[in-house]
Amino acid sequence: MVDETSHASGAPNQQTEAFYAVKFLRRKRFETLLLSSESCPVKTSSICGDPRNSCIDKVPMTKHPSPSKQSIVMLSSPKGGVGKSSLSRNILVLAAQAGRQVLGLDMDKQATLATWAERRERVRASIPAVSHIPVHRASLDDWRSTLKMARQSSADFIVIDTPPSIEINMTAILGLCEGSDFVLVPCQQSQDDLDSVIPWMRHLKQSGAKAAFIINRANIRTRSYATIRSKLLNVGPVCPVEIAQAEEISLANGKGLGVMDLSRPKNAEAFGALWSYLRQELDL
Repeated sequence: MVDETSHASGAPNQQTEAFYAVKFLRRKRFETLLLSSESCPVKTSSICGDPRNSCIDKVPMTKHPSPSKQSIVMLSSPKGGVGKSSLSRNILVLAAQAGRQVLGLDMDKQATLATWAERRERVRASIPAVSHIPVHRASLDDWRSTLKMARQSSADFIVIDTPPSIEINMTAILGLCEGSDFVLVPCQQSQDDLDSVIPWMRHLKQSGAKAAFIINRANIRTRSYATIRSKLLNVGPVCPVEIAQAEEISLANGKGLGVMDLSRPKNAEAFGALWSYLRQELDL
């Protein structure tokens, strides 16, 4: 990581959320929040240079030899606004920084993940040290050909971001679940979220999919956190790492970055633990 005080005079001050916001808004300061080229050994990929366009014909269809097996993680929840896209992009950044050849599949019509990747490419134009994270936009109706394309690509770590309202195309969602190695079901601390995700987890278990809840935008200091976690554990596995509500996550997302692209992220421990958890679940 680059020491973001290395280009400034005087002793470093304690970081605050406001300080991060100023960093993002000022170009010269912003550059110091990113990994230096020496500390970012991520291999770039030639897949999907432009995330706005269909790029099946741009994806290398011959898989190159790789010491890593291909793993597919899917983010799925019937509830909208639970942070599927936010988790998807941060997981992609974690995998890229671990040296994986990554690929994101954005199956949501809102194209949140693909739009984030587009912002990231604009950042890379001036700061090439930022790892390339290709994202392919696709329709749920084309899930079979999209999954085939991903499997035949050189990517060894694939993240699928799916839309809510899974009942609109249940066949496609279940097909993607079956084709994934692991399904993460984000849930927030509310009864509305529980009412939505608990039946979905039961359905996933019945279908034989390997899945786990992940509590997103958590506040572990509240009584509701323990209540929600207990109720989730009664239904299925829960990721032992919760992701807190944090301003730096939204600030990073808005610039096409992940939290771990920042030099001193306050949530580094949580995201590092999340990557360790995924490695164990995927036997990487």
